Amino acid sequence: EACARWDEEREAEFRAESERRGWKIGTMMQPLRLAVTSSKISPPLFPAIRLLGIRQSLERADRLIGELEKLPSLVPEK
Repeated sequence: EACARWDEEREAEFRAESERRGWKIGTMMQPLRLAVTSSKISPPLFPAIRLLGIRQSLERADRLIGELEKLPSLVPEK
């Protein structure tokens, strides 16, 4: 596991990755928020991750990714 807890450094890395990709922060936060809290609207995401714990948060994110991978692609294959 890359980190045992979610702290300000992890939050900064998350924001930097969003910026590196040229994405608005919400592009990464909304799917993670849905995975972690099961809601589009929640308390602030990063404190929620700290409360829940990184392990549980990652498990929830992995579960959401698994469910999304089951869906048919909206992008036509070339």
